[in-house]
Amino acid sequence: MDSPADSETQQPAVTSERVAASSPRVLMIGPSLRILGGQAVQAAALFRCLREEGAIPVSFLAVNPQLPGWLGRLQQIRYVRTIVTSMAYIAALLARVPGCDVLHVFSASYWSFVLAPTPAIVAGRLF
Repeated sequence: MDSPADSETQQPAVTSERVAASSPRVLMIGPSLRILGGQAVQAAALFRCLREEGAIPVSFLAVNPQLPGWLGRLQQIRYVRTIVTSMAYIAALLARVPGCDVLHVFSASYWSFVLAPTPAIVAGRLF
């Protein structure tokens, strides 16, 4: 049993604030729930669990950002939406990756792999 005198010589308890300050900053990159599917559901579940845990600073970057105003209307046009959305996603990557230590990238196959994970991998290598 600890006495008050013993507690002075013990190391302080590890709080979530201390862990968060020393933990790597994680950026999860994947589809938002606007594309309802397995990856989006798993990304949302993992993000929610990590946020609730509080031990690891985690943020999320959607590979399919919803653009505002007239850019959002461009996302309704086939082929144009891919170009506009990809440009917005890459710009967001370049802005956010430098502030992170770990990138957790959700990946699929075929063209989805080229459009979403490849820019994240390249940005991670750059920074």
